[in-house]
Amino acid sequence: MPSYSGKFTVSPAHTVEVLFHWSGLEEYRVDGQVALSSRAWEFSGFCEFMAGDRSVRIRYSLARLYCKAYVDGKLAVRDVFPRMKIQREKLRSKRKKGQSRNPFWVTFVFWMLLAYVILNVYDGIST
Repeated sequence: MPSYSGKFTVSPAHTVEVLFHWSGLEEYRVDGQVALSSRAWEFSGFCEFMAGDRSVRIRYSLARLYCKAYVDGKLAVRDVFPRMKIQREKLRSKRKKGQSRNPFWVTFVFWMLLAYVILNVYDGIST
């Protein structure tokens, strides 16, 4: 079952479906037939394939939460995964403008404490 799926029409004769699975599998289908399938572990990238006589390019970024479709070099679909847009808006509304999720000092103290615990456990095991 895909984590994200979206469908759009390239021309009256061709429909493209984009499926991103949680395991990293990406499937691009044209009229129900797999046009391209690959396993990718990047947070952003693109792929190109043909839908009939039209060139389709899918550009995505999971870090920035967007997926756009270009047909013959022109932007055709601004948001292939509408559910991804909803998640993006939820994340933005939770954060205040210009504020990260955790202040730097919280992250720094966490990693320092974790290193202290690991070093003490390792020291206890090695002696």
